[in-house]
Amino acid sequence: DIYCCLIDMDNFAQYNLSFGKHVGDAILRIVGQRLKKLLPDGLMLYRGIGDNFLILSTTPIDNNAKQSSMILDSLEWECHKQISAPLTISKLVHNVTAAIASCRLDARKASYEKINGVLTFGKKRAKKQGPGGMLALDKAAFNDYARYQEISHSFARALDDGEFYLMLQPQYDGNQHIVSSEALIRWKHPTLGFISPAEFIPVAEESDAIIDIGNWVIEEACRLLQTSQKQGVRTRIAVNISGRHIVRADFAKQLLETVIKWQVNPDMLMLEITETTLISSVELVRERMESLGHEGFSFSIDDFGTGYSSLSYLKELPISELKIDRYFVDEITFQDERVPIVDSIVDLAHALNVSTVAEGIENEFQCDYLKQRGCSYFQGFYFSKPLAEKDWLNAVLSAEKVQVAQTEK
Repeated sequence: DIYCCLIDMDNFAQYNLSFGKHVGDAILRIVGQRLKKLLPDGLMLYRGIGDNFLILSTTPIDNNAKQSSMILDSLEWECHKQISAPLTISKLVHNVTAAIASCRLDARKASYEKINGVLTFGKKRAKKQGPGGMLALDKAAFNDYARYQEISHSFARALDDGEFYLMLQPQYDGNQHIVSSEALIRWKHPTLGFISPAEFIPVAEESDAIIDIGNWVIEEACRLLQTSQKQGVRTRIAVNISGRHIVRADFAKQLLETVIKWQVNPDMLMLEITETTLISSVELVRERMESLGHEGFSFSIDDFGTGYSSLSYLKELPISELKIDRYFVDEITFQDERVPIVDSIVDLAHALNVSTVAEGIENEFQCDYLKQRGCSYFQGFYFSKPLAEKDWLNAVLSAEKVQVAQTEK
């Protein structure tokens, strides 16, 4: 086996922007010198592209020897400490961190492409741990990498071959009438089987695949809205919009073209954006939201309370709804008389004059609690599981007939 290690500086572009490239270059030179001093015989340091370094073994590693594993683990921690140690440039002290990802590969199968791919995959996982994240990939991680590769290269084919499909989970008002539904994308891969959105959406967001998937979801939602409308039911569908998608220059134009094509009114679509999207490109997102708000589209902040939204932004943006994340709904139990975060979100929504939707409701106690606190709409298995297209159409048609009958009485 050979030992491979990728060291990728955290948020390094910010140093170049804040202090100039000459400072960034000086930091990399000092870090490189520190790392080089640590390496024993048999390991070589290389400068990678941009702000990363690569350590490769020049002689085979005995993968069965416990001592060699301990030496390499200890080396990685020493690298971490040396990178994190303060460094002084032009009388200014800088503190930097780096993600460290390492693995051991069969030298007979270790092409540059595989080494680079595996280490980049490991680096992304290490960075999710936060600044200075470290990850040593084990044998199971190679299977994860192979799965990741297959998923990332399957999006275009999946769209062409119709592997994606929508499930719809109804949202109810206090009288248990269906007022809207959330579009939930699903993927049945021909070889990998069912792949959870929690797994494939983050992979899609690394490329423009998320744009194509987002456009497909909007197209399908509009088709379903037209179908229900032709059968005499006017309802609403909420679709999740990724941050990468909404900041595209052609997003608003394509969205308008889609609703016109399917003869759907803009107010029949609820566009869900996450707090992370809101704060990462706030000015651009605000511009898109205001423009689309004038066209009649509505916006919901998804998973509200899990991010770091500024209340001033919320007040200024054309938001119609705050969606209470299931994480907070799960805290509604018999043990606690009050759930302060849920109460605060509902109170904030009232102050902003917007609706609230609680998702992930699983029992009557949670439902009653949310009703008493003034929550507007309700979603979860207690009311309905996500439904396939045919079942969803039957559900909204039946709900409409019941509502009409009740009104006539």
